[in-house]
Amino acid sequence: MLRKEILERIREFQEQFHVLAGTLATLYVLTFAIEFWRAHGTESQDEFLEIFHWILVSADAVGSALFIGILLFRAFGFAKPTRQLSRAIEDQLLLKKVHEWLLTELGDASPRSVRFCSAEEIEHLVRLNHEAFKDSAFEVEIEKLTRRNTAWIKKNPRIFMMILDPLNREQYVGYSAMVPLTREGLDCYLEGRIKDADLPVPFIASNKATTAGVIIFAIYLRSEFRFQRSQASRNYSIYFLACVRRHLAVLFPKPRKMIAATPYPPIYVQTEWSGMKRRLKRSGFIDTGKVSAEGFDFLVYKHPFASPALPAGPTVMEEEADWE
Repeated sequence: MLRKEILERIREFQEQFHVLAGTLATLYVLTFAIEFWRAHGTESQDEFLEIFHWILVSADAVGSALFIGILLFRAFGFAKPTRQLSRAIEDQLLLKKVHEWLLTELGDASPRSVRFCSAEEIEHLVRLNHEAFKDSAFEVEIEKLTRRNTAWIKKNPRIFMMILDPLNREQYVGYSAMVPLTREGLDCYLEGRIKDADLPVPFIASNKATTAGVIIFAIYLRSEFRFQRSQASRNYSIYFLACVRRHLAVLFPKPRKMIAATPYPPIYVQTEWSGMKRRLKRSGFIDTGKVSAEGFDFLVYKHPFASPALPAGPTVMEEEADWE
């Protein structure tokens, strides 16, 4: 409601600015006309024209100063906040969409420019993985990433998803990592006894039946495609989040025509960025009261995809039959 009122005030401001510009143009024309009249008028008119002339000159000066001030305000004080407000509104809509995606397994799935990482793509994955966490609390050396990621893929080939540019499928725009943990692994992880870099292979669950919880381990979109850059990059951000949502859904696809489906495991996440933490909470995640080995709070989405299924559209498993 507040954003709507702000936008309404902006429209009113623009209208008043146009009125001022029209008034100032009229005053300039009148001033020119009076100057012409003074040059060709009679002596009896000189006193009246002189007074009128200075009134118009004063109005021109005041109006011009006001006009220039408003132009400067629009250029330096108004344009950037307006862009930020526009981005904030779009950001809110995006978060709402993410929240809706986590309510049900069906609905608007992402395009199919994604694939699970294969052994042949480990080098690309490791490069993106290292780039994502460089100079952060989660940075890991490349050699260790290569060994760890390779071992995880052997245990569960659906952990890493490579996200491709839908316009150029030879280019990776990012990746997502969803790590399913066994009960023992999840308990140990949530107690802060083991760091992300050192999560051992035995803690990785190989299927839904052995999974106690899914960790959103990493999601990374390359900087040139991120939300803040341009309208085009915002569209890539929406596409990227749709692919991340798809990864969650196809990590454990629901069997076709299953009457009493097993609930999807809870989803856990940690982040070192306070802004990201606030966004996650607005998307439905809540605090667990537990802290990771890196020193950050764990958040959980307890019942993902728990809303009743939508009446139309293919199931994730049906989509997977065509996708794989």
